[in-house]
Formats: sequence, structure tokens, C-alpha cells
Amino acid sequence: MSAIGTGFLTDLAAVIGLRGQDVEIESMGSVLRANPRGAEGLSLARAVVEGLSRSRAPGDAPIQWLSPFSSPLATEAAAVAVDPGQPETARQDAIALIAYLPTTASRTHLLSLLDPQNSQDIQRAGLAALDRLAPNALGQDLIPRWNTFTPGLRADSLAFLLKRSERAADVLSAITSGVVRAAELSPTQQEFLRTHRDEALRRRAIAILGAAPPAERQPIVDAFQPALRLTGVSARGQVVFTARCATCHRHGNEGHAVGPDLATVRNAGREKILVHIIDPNREVAANFMGYLLETREGETLSGVIAGESAAGVVLRQAGGIEITVPRTRIASLQGQGKSLMPDGLEAGLTEQDMADLLALLEGHVQLRGTSAPGRNRLDPPGQAHGQ
Repeated sequence: MSAIGTGFLTDLAAVIGLRGQDVEIESMGSVLRANPRGAEGLSLARAVVEGLSRSRAPGDAPIQWLSPFSSPLATEAAAVAVDPGQPETARQDAIALIAYLPTTASRTHLLSLLDPQNSQDIQRAGLAALDRLAPNALGQDLIPRWNTFTPGLRADSLAFLLKRSERAADVLSAITSGVVRAAELSPTQQEFLRTHRDEALRRRAIAILGAAPPAERQPIVDAFQPALRLTGVSARGQVVFTARCATCHRHGNEGHAVGPDLATVRNAGREKILVHIIDPNREVAANFMGYLLETREGETLSGVIAGESAAGVVLRQAGGIEITVPRTRIASLQGQGKSLMPDGLEAGLTEQDMADLLALLEGHVQLRGTSAPGRNRLDPPGQAHGQ
């Protein structure tokens, strides 16, 4: 297949998979039988099976379509997936296919992709394939390896683990045992667990993570008013932003565009920005309202609706992760009536920390050589120099 032919056939295969018409699917099978090996065959097979997985009811496995040529594809996919000399696009096609071509070595192949020698994109593809291949085993696969994971892989792993109640329970157990730190969960994820629909899980999360912040936010807004009169330092505000805001907001080249781009609030004034930070539910645009989606397979997902079509809904989660859920897989979709941004992001911040964050969001830069009293530029947020 030529490069142009491959691209055309791959796009066509995805459409045919989504349509789910047996005659059309068999025609793609004929093409695949003629080109069973190499990057072209992997790309084509992936396009068809992922289309089929979206168009057919849960449990109607695309593996049935793959069965006539599953053995050579499985061998090829396993070899390409773990080969660092292969192009990343070919590796990602191979990784995705492994989840549809289960063999006794499939989990071993996929787990090997979580090693730090692989890029974050390859690691994330491995996580997604493990999630599909053996969803009930994901906690026991990931948590024992936690100490070997980079911060990025830990964040990606938590997003997958929290999709199912039993796996979220594994995370809480890992926090109790000290393997996972509670601070590794974003404030949005902690709020998700504290308000989980599973009552036993919700109670346990509150016991381990602590109670939710007070519902009445105005007294906290009032308590931080002195921050409006302090001189902030943008460089220190950047540290606060990275720790508290970057999972859901973008500022400059950092962060993820889940909530509004913070460049849009620059001209709102310090007091208005302070209110938005401490009381995120006071004013929420409709397109940034949080939604809770449950799938027919028992997954629970939270995020904002980033897009939708007749075929499915795109849910954008903290960390910028987007998940496309076919409508045939949706058991329920419910607006939560509030922002995805949780209350309590100010917890542990001093007035000076807040002033530094406000300076960053306003675009102010303090002159070199000056410093706000009580804080060394190397102190972490919430800790004054000498404390």
C-alpha cells in the first residue's frame, strides 16, 4: 500500500468500523488478509476494531472479526509495540491492537511499556490498552510499580484507576499504606472521591482524605482580603499555579485547558480573580459545568463536555485527558450543577502565597532584587522563611 493509499484506507476503515455493516467490514478483512504485516496492516486493523468497539453494544467483541488473522497480527503487534526502533505511530497502533488480541503474554508486553525508557505517549497508550485488556486487574498491575513511575505516569495512572469503584478503593488502600500520597491526587480527584456515588467508597474517602471544605465560601474570601494589598512575585506565583491550578487551567505554555484559559481573567481585577479562585461556583459558564458519566461497563467518569456528536460524547478530565464515549456505552449522564473546579484550593496557602498567584494571573512581574517580607524566594507555598 502506498502512503496515500494507506492513509485513505485507514480513514475508510474507521468509517466502516463505525457503520458496523457486515458486508463492508468483510471487504476490509479482505484487504487486511492481503496486507497482514507491517505498519500498514496494524494501522488498518486498529482503525476497524476501534470503530467496531464504538458502534457495537458492549460485549460484542471486535475480536470476532479479527479471528481469521489474529495469530499473525498478535505476533506482529507484540514485536512492534516493544521495539523502540519503530516509529511511535506504528507502536501506538500495535499497543492498541494488543488489547483486542489477547494472548498469555499480552499483559507482560503492555506492562513493559510503563518503563521510563518509553515516552509518555507510549506509556499512556500502554495504560489505555491495559485498561481495556484487564480492567479488573489494573490496580494490582500498577500500584506495586508505583515507586518506579514518573510524576506524569502517576497522574495518568490515577485517571485510569479512578474510573472504577474497586480500583478507586485500591488507590485509597495505597494511600493508607503510604505507597501513594494523598497529595498526588488533584483537588478535583479528591473531590470526586469525597462525593462518589458509591456510599462505602465515599465514606472511606472522607475518612482518609479529610472532610470537604466548608460550603460557605464568603468568610474565606473575606479572610484573604489582605492578600489584595500585598505585593506579589510572579515567579513564586508560578509555583503555586503549578501545584494548584495547572491540572485544569492553562496559563501561557503551562497547564491544561479544562477550565477557562486564565489569560481571560487578567483584566478582571484582583478582587474578582480572588473570588473566582476561592468560590469557583459563584459564576460558572455553562460549558465549564462538571458532568458525571457512567458507562454500561461500570465506569464512572467526571469532566466537562468538550464536544458531542450523534455517535458519542467527548469528556475532558483534569489533566487535559479526553475520553470519547460512544452513546451506546452511556448508562447515564448527569450535570452536577457546579464547576469541575473544587472548593478548597486555597487550603494551606498564606496571604502572601495568594498575592503571588494573583500577581502571576495579572501578568505583573516584580523588579529583580525585591522580595516580599517573611518569604524567601526558595520557600515552598504555605511556608514562610525560617518556619
